[in-house]
Amino acid sequence: MEILTKRQRNLDEKGKEKLEELLKKHKQLEIIHTAKEKAYETFKRQSVEEYREKLEELKEYVKENNIQEFKKAIKAIQVWEQDIENMFKYDITNGVVERINRSMKQSKNIAYGYRNLERATKLVQYRVNKCTLKVS
Repeated sequence: MEILTKRQRNLDEKGKEKLEELLKKHKQLEIIHTAKEKAYETFKRQSVEEYREKLEELKEYVKENNIQEFKKAIKAIQVWEQDIENMFKYDITNGVVERINRSMKQSKNIAYGYRNLERATKLVQYRVNKCTLKVS
């Protein structure tokens, strides 16, 4: 059900109507959906202070409604709290490194069976945009 996974604000009118109807019928689903929307709002680009306020709101909501799945997520957030706050402070992520790692893994899988190590190495370099091929 796409209407449950998409952000509520990104739904078209028909989707919003379906979602509203579904949430009216299932109270527990409404509680979880609200928690999901609060989590999205907590992690959108903002200042550290706004992040902290929204995180506290999310924690309170999860505690009030006793949502076990979100309690696990809150524990994980607390473990990584400093790193998450740094993401808001310095506006950087490890996305580039993750892209390079993924590309290297894919290249390794593609190069499986290559007998020429130099070719396999060039493939990895090329795929991570570090290619130093000599063109004659």
